[in-house]
Amino acid sequence: MAEGVVSVKLSVGTPSHKEHINVWWVIGSFIAGVALIAAAFVTEYLFAWNGAAIETLVGVGTSLLLAAVLFFLQRRFVSVVEEVAIRAAETAADARVEQRVQQVDARIDELRDRINAELTARNLRQDSAVQALDVPTYMNVATALAEANRLGAIADGTIRVQGSRERGELALDFSWTRQMADGRFSLPDRTELMVKAYIYADERARGGRPVIQKDWGPGDSAEDVGLDLREQLERRGRWHGEGTLDWPMALKNLQASLDLAIRSRRRDGSGPSLQGALIERVGEEWAVTDAGLECPSRGYLLMQSEFPNLIYPRSQQDPPPPFKPVRPEWADPSLWQELLAEGRRFFPRREGPFLHAPTWMPLTEGPTPIPNS
Repeated sequence: MAEGVVSVKLSVGTPSHKEHINVWWVIGSFIAGVALIAAAFVTEYLFAWNGAAIETLVGVGTSLLLAAVLFFLQRRFVSVVEEVAIRAAETAADARVEQRVQQVDARIDELRDRINAELTARNLRQDSAVQALDVPTYMNVATALAEANRLGAIADGTIRVQGSRERGELALDFSWTRQMADGRFSLPDRTELMVKAYIYADERARGGRPVIQKDWGPGDSAEDVGLDLREQLERRGRWHGEGTLDWPMALKNLQASLDLAIRSRRRDGSGPSLQGALIERVGEEWAVTDAGLECPSRGYLLMQSEFPNLIYPRSQQDPPPPFKPVRPEWADPSLWQELLAEGRRFFPRREGPFLHAPTWMPLTEGPTPIPNS
């Protein structure tokens, strides 16, 4: 802004041309005027001239004399007028600059207000999407996952929740993704709301592990999905009673997990926040994130990089390397061991370039609503 003011003042105060004054002409006019007036008095006194001749000498002399005097007076008048004009122009320029500054400030304030309004609307949309999980439909679950994906609130677009009544029996992984076309099986691009079961006992089982999952389609109700998962568990001998899969509890855990993940990413001050993207919520206080094991209410974080690397074990029978980080005094000993075991399943995270192109990607937009027929 200062540069603009300077440029205006220079343009006004700098004359467009420089005048050269012929001083000798001014002096000559002054001397000639004085000489003619003096000649009139002398001739009248010595030669008794009178009438038109004397008046002519006085008139011409006076004109020449006044021409010289008025020249200097005119220069003074012009100088004063120029100074007044410059000050007036500077004042007008300053007023215009000040007006522009006020306009810019007003526009910045309006921009801040518009951004705050957009953020308020976005936060309301995200909170409404999580709240809508009170009615767990295909549309509501996919929309809530899309909002979390848009914020990067859940790691790798997948969130794990406790699915059995007893921790350590079964977990469910929820994801909302776009699956890339697979030319080998003639599969086109498609969207998937996938619910996949993770059975902890199969970690120690020999042989293959059964794939128990359900692609939740637009026409499937929550009841359909829960019954389908139960039937798969029964067919594959993984059903051990009513506590093996508590589907309503799993959906409540999904809602609570997404609420924590989204609020943490926004840092909206509504409660303790996770430092990383959520992988799994463990109990009421603990969470597994891409940063490590976290207890946000106490500000505790065990970095994921501190976990031993188990990518290339010599055999499945080899015991894992010892890993005994210091347990916080306030942490329950049995829960602490469960947390370390859960951390081993995810940490350390593999960083670096992909060895091959991914076959899927998290979706940040919810499904398109089907118009009423």
